[in-house]
Amino acid sequence: MILLPILAALALTASDGQAPGQSRLSQAQAAFAEGDFDGALSHLEAASQQTQDDDLLAKIHLLRGQCFAALPDQAKASDAFTAALEHDPLAQLDKSKVRPSVVELLENLRETLRAHIKVKSDRSALVLLDGQTLGTAPISSEVSIGKHTLEVRNADGATLQKMKLVVKANETQEIKLKLAAAETAARDDLDAAAQPPAGSEGLHEHKAPGKSAKDADKTAEEMDEEPRSVHFVVEGRGAADPISSSTLGFGGEVGIGVSGINLGATLSGAYTAKAPGATLRATALVPELASVMGLHFSLGVPAVFTQSGVAVGGLASAGLDFAVADWLAPFLDVEGRYYFKPLTDGPDAQKSKLAVLFSLGLRFKL
Repeated sequence: MILLPILAALALTASDGQAPGQSRLSQAQAAFAEGDFDGALSHLEAASQQTQDDDLLAKIHLLRGQCFAALPDQAKASDAFTAALEHDPLAQLDKSKVRPSVVELLENLRETLRAHIKVKSDRSALVLLDGQTLGTAPISSEVSIGKHTLEVRNADGATLQKMKLVVKANETQEIKLKLAAAETAARDDLDAAAQPPAGSEGLHEHKAPGKSAKDADKTAEEMDEEPRSVHFVVEGRGAADPISSSTLGFGGEVGIGVSGINLGATLSGAYTAKAPGATLRATALVPELASVMGLHFSLGVPAVFTQSGVAVGGLASAGLDFAVADWLAPFLDVEGRYYFKPLTDGPDAQKSKLAVLFSLGLRFKL
């Protein structure tokens, strides 16, 4: 007999066809309409524990925000509206039924919440968001949450791809593009439009449908196999040798070189507290290991011009890069050097063959 009420309740719940939490949300809406804000909040708290659905949770937190605004409790209303936008960046209040000040609070929070988009492509291209230029792909940028229009253009200004995005708070949305295929298809469409119908005398035959898509896929595959773009770089660094200060002391370097996605090389002029010099480095890069942070490893040949001649050696270093912009990357590293000839005379001559440098610098991509 005890099981009968339980079975009846389960059957009633199943017959409702409502998602978990929807019934308590309906009860909260009824309580809110009657001005029972505390009762509505009690139902909403229970509803939030019964569902994981983002759309339903957004509605629950929107009503929580309205309840707190009516009590009034501005801080808790802001927290509730923030939670609603985190579940649904497009969450809206009915402007015909809600006070303008409450609607304004929600919209101000929408502008405050941020997210990230990361655009990667098989070639360099200009990226625009809502008509505003972000930079050249690949690129990572902070944006406001909600709807956006992403547009990618080639060097001639022609649009290669255009798409709608919905960006959620505190998330990174990654977009990977095959622009070579899009550009080839667009070019083939223009060529086809310029061709007369098949059978016209004295003119070329019209292109067969479907060929451009096949050629575009082939072009995209070939583009993936081509080497990445190479950029000129200017690099400056300050260095200190606190461990074996009799060797180099404090100094700095300024150099120029080339860099790709994973490899680079620089030639730098150097000056230390002891003597001028030059350094040739080859560097392996591991970009975007964690957000904007990457790693680098270098091998090189340093030379120091002493009064007794030129001291040549070898170096190895490792460090961190921070790609704060497409053109700028601060870095720091630890470098070990060994010179085949002492840099100084006297009892510390052999010690002066060794150096451990701690460097802080900037790398500019041209």
